[in-house]
Amino acid sequence: MDEKRWAETIRGAVDARLSGLRENPHMAQRVITQAKGEAQGKAKGKKKMSVGFVLLMALLLAAAGAMAAALLSLRDIVMDKAIPIANQYVEEERYTPKDTNRLVELAEANGIVLSEETKDKIAKSLAQGEGYFKEELLMDMAKAEFGQDPTLWTLEEQKWFDDVCVKIGFIPEAEKAMPTGRDITQETAVLQAQAYIHEHFDPDVNLEDGTVYQLSAQYLNGTADGAYDGNYWTIHYKPQTLEAAEYWLCVNSSGEVWDASVTLGVTDGAGY
Repeated sequence: MDEKRWAETIRGAVDARLSGLRENPHMAQRVITQAKGEAQGKAKGKKKMSVGFVLLMALLLAAAGAMAAALLSLRDIVMDKAIPIANQYVEEERYTPKDTNRLVELAEANGIVLSEETKDKIAKSLAQGEGYFKEELLMDMAKAEFGQDPTLWTLEEQKWFDDVCVKIGFIPEAEKAMPTGRDITQETAVLQAQAYIHEHFDPDVNLEDGTVYQLSAQYLNGTADGAYDGNYWTIHYKPQTLEAAEYWLCVNSSGEVWDASVTLGVTDGAGY
C-alpha cells in the first residue's frame, strides 16, 4: 500500500474512533502515549518516520486537544450545575437521589474522581432512598481537584470554595478572605509567627524542616466567626513526628500575633 492510500486509511480509522474518545477522554491519552512510544522506538532504530505516521500523530493530537477542550472543569460543574441545582431546594441540606447521581456521573465523566469513602457514603444514602449532602459532595469534588487537605489549598482555592458554601446556603456569610494591598502578606505573617515561636516557645526549633513540620495558612474573616474584629491569619505548624511540638498562631492583618498556643511533643515517654 502506498503512502497516500495508507494515510487515507489511517485518517478514516481515526475518524471512526473519535466517538469513542468523546465517551472516554482518557482513551485519547493512552493512544497518544502508545504512539509516542512507537515513535521513540523508530527513532532509536534510526528508521525514517513515514508521512502516514506523522499524519496519524497530528490527527491523534488534534483529537486529544479537542477532547480536553470539551471537558468541563470543576468550577464549570459547580458554578453552572451544582449550585443552581442546590438552590432549587435551598432549605434542604441534601441533593435529591436523582441529582446526586447526576452530579456524580458528571464529575466522573470529566475526570473528577471522588474518594472511595465518599462513594461508599453516597451508595449508602441512595440505598436508603436519600440523596447526598450538598456541601460534602462539593467538598469531595474540590478535594479531588485541589488536594485532600483543605488547609493546604491556595488562598484563592480556599476562598472560592468558601464562596460556594455561601451560594448553596451552607454558611450565611464568607468565612475566608483574601488579603488586600493594605494587609500583610502570607510570607510576612509566617515570619511573624516564626519569630513569636522562637521568642516565646522554643528558640532552637527548625520550623522550615519539611520532614518535621507541615505548614498551613488561612486568611479568615474574624467578623464572620466572631473570633476577632477584622481579618486575620491562622498559621499552623503541624508536626510530622511524635517528638515535635505543634503550634497554632493568629496574626492580624497588620502583623500582630494576638493568639498563640503550643502542644508539646512526646519526650521521655511522656504524652502530649
